[in-house]
Amino acid sequence: MEERKRALVLGRVIAGRLTIPEAALLLGLSDRSVWRLKSRFVAADLDPAALAHGNHGRPAAHRLDPALMRRVVTFARDGYAGINDTHLSELLAEREGIQLSRSSVRRILRSAGIASPRRHRAPAYRSRRERRAAAGMLVQLDASRHHWFGAQRPFASLHSAIDDATGAVLAAVFRDTEDAAGYFTLLERILRDFGVPLATYSDRHGIFWRSPRERESIEEELLGRRQPTQLGRAFAECGIELILANSPQAKGRVERLFGTFQDRLVGELRLAAVVDLASANAFLSGYLPRHNSRFAVAAADGEPAWHALAAGLSIESVCCFKYSRIVPATTPCVLTVPCCSCRHASAAVGRTCVSRCVTTSTDRSACTRLEDESSHARACRRSRRRCAPASGVAHRSPGSRRCRATRAIPGGVTLRAVCAVAHH
Repeated sequence: MEERKRALVLGRVIAGRLTIPEAALLLGLSDRSVWRLKSRFVAADLDPAALAHGNHGRPAAHRLDPALMRRVVTFARDGYAGINDTHLSELLAEREGIQLSRSSVRRILRSAGIASPRRHRAPAYRSRRERRAAAGMLVQLDASRHHWFGAQRPFASLHSAIDDATGAVLAAVFRDTEDAAGYFTLLERILRDFGVPLATYSDRHGIFWRSPRERESIEEELLGRRQPTQLGRAFAECGIELILANSPQAKGRVERLFGTFQDRLVGELRLAAVVDLASANAFLSGYLPRHNSRFAVAAADGEPAWHALAAGLSIESVCCFKYSRIVPATTPCVLTVPCCSCRHASAAVGRTCVSRCVTTSTDRSACTRLEDESSHARACRRSRRRCAPASGVAHRSPGSRRCRATRAIPGGVTLRAVCAVAHH
């Protein structure tokens, strides 16, 4: 068809009805190409076959092997079904040793009738906030409830923390539901691996803050101020500013992260045959470094803003649940979480001891402590006694089953105690 068009135009050029520039405009070629085609056309006695391209009818030098194309289609329909084109090209290179570009994979799949698993909408214009200059200036937190282990499996919540400056995922953990224990796990890993950030950015979930519409408790009315949530208290102890977003778009970086996870991580978990929370959390330890190497960017300022915890604070004392109770000196301190019920008699006549109990390997370990300590309390603390487990709770802490008396109190006197429950 192209040769016939060229022969018709060049015939008019030879007959003098068209000029070379007019013929170049009609054929979409340069003047030099038209002169070259005219010479070839005249030398072949006006044979249209002489105007065909030299590679016409020859197989392409860089064509893909049909057998390789069939393998890619088989992978896309069986083991790698539901994975997008870019991710599939990466997995084929990592797992199957097939080096193909995204465009080649896309062309193969579309020619085989395999559509993209994601629906692409026209992007809406949004004024994006600039990234923070240095790592550690802002950490975005959120959780996503999704069928991470397949549509037939129960929902699970993936808690994630992403650095705003670099886009690196700092920590992630799977939980049954979005809860404070999951965010405590993120905070603990961030403090251990990086340090204390300057600020965090989250939604207005009740885990992070107390809504003004929520009715105040009697204790809060007496104090004249709102008591923070467990996570808000931990942020305040670390000196971390908590910024609350008014919309999901405001914290779009972590929202887009979950879009990437739901697109890529679901397929990776399926390929690894991961179907439970414990295996999924173990899988994340190897997946997150690969994710960060693919998507993280360098911060504008190379000097990170992470800093250490203040003197007197430890990660264990911050990343835990703390409860304040008024208890009689002769009454065991019992919590509604797995805890220990401790009561011991002091060597001094007419005195009882309020004990400090620490457990480390139960689902939720607890300790009851006092804010001050007398010399007699320090003497009592040297004596070790066994801890009586609470009713209905298995106390299986192999390395810390003993209690230490922290203070001797005259009988009948009430005492304010703070109970810290570790999150596990």
